[in-house]
Amino acid sequence: MYATSPGYGAFMNFCGSVFLQTFCSLLEEEGLSNLELTRLMTRLSHRVAYTFEAKGQKYGGKKEMPCLLTRLTREVFPFGDLKEDNNASRISATSMVASHKVRTRIASLS
Repeated sequence: MYATSPGYGAFMNFCGSVFLQTFCSLLEEEGLSNLELTRLMTRLSHRVAYTFEAKGQKYGGKKEMPCLLTRLTREVFPFGDLKEDNNASRISATSMVASHKVRTRIASLS
C-alpha cells in the first residue's frame, strides 16, 4: 500500500505522516487489528480520504488518497492470533514468528 498513487505527494503534519498516523490510530482501536489485511487497508484509505484535508493557501482543500495494490490469493491477518481460529486458509504473520527458533546474534569485532 502506498500513501498516494505514484506521481502524487503525501502530506505530513507536525506529528508526522498523515497515512502512518491514521494507520497507527486504526490499530489502536478496539477490534480493528483483528481485521483481514485488505479490509484494514480499505478502512485506512477511507479514513485518510474523508477525514483529512490540507490547509493553507497553496494546498488548502487538497486531499490524500492512499493506493492499495495487492496480489494476495488468501486472507491475511497480520496482527491476528491463529489460536482463536483453526481455519488453515488463514495466515497470521505474528504466528509465523516463533521466539524459540530465532537465532541469537553474535557480536562481531569489526
